[in-house]
Amino acid sequence: MKRKHFLLLLLLFSASTVSIFSCKKQSDIENSFETNRIEKLALEYTKPIAENYPSLKSAYSGLNESELRIFWLNIYRINNQKAKSEISEEQFLKQYENYNKKSTTQFGKTINKITDAEMLKVVLPERNSESSFRPIDPPPNPDCPFLPYPEYYYWGSDIFPPSAPFISWRLVDFYFDDCDGYELTYSGFYSRLRAITPLGAQAIALFLQGDHIFSPTRTRVLHKKSSADYWFGNVNNINNHIRMTLPYEE
Repeated sequence: MKRKHFLLLLLLFSASTVSIFSCKKQSDIENSFETNRIEKLALEYTKPIAENYPSLKSAYSGLNESELRIFWLNIYRINNQKAKSEISEEQFLKQYENYNKKSTTQFGKTINKITDAEMLKVVLPERNSESSFRPIDPPPNPDCPFLPYPEYYYWGSDIFPPSAPFISWRLVDFYFDDCDGYELTYSGFYSRLRAITPLGAQAIALFLQGDHIFSPTRTRVLHKKSSADYWFGNVNNINNHIRMTLPYEE
């Protein structure tokens, strides 16, 4: 009788162990599938825009908060492979968390669910405000030129083909005495941005301002360095995601 009880207990223990192991294995498979799905989405966001762009946008906007963190961390790592990032992974995550916190505080939504107008308020601080949102501090003792850029924004367009990459860049002030601007110079006269990847389209016109050099052969654009480093990791990566395009009348 005792032997039968022992065998029954052993059978129940074995069955429960197999059940727990099977559940854990199934959970691991599901987690691995979700991670792979998000990693694939991030990779597609850094490739040239194709016919699947609307479905990519929909998938991105459907990410929950934990998935969104994985997505942007993968974006950082992909860009870091193309050109060494100017910010560390820790700095990047801190900046991402600040952006997302500001989005949820102001609009009650994560950054993948807000409008472009709302995103502009999240990313671009008020000019010359002491309380400006600065996720990454500017370098100490900045020594960069301050240029009188007008309040002009290069809005996006996909009517004309993209320009060639910028031909030069330099570090300038975005706000007075902050050394937080990338000034890019393109060969040609342009007045619109042209996203060439979904990531470029996501970031476009949210942190850019500039002016035209009064010549048919040059256009210069001012990027906010800390924001550009966040989106693209390195100034040279901007060419992988955003170009300029021809002027047109709306």
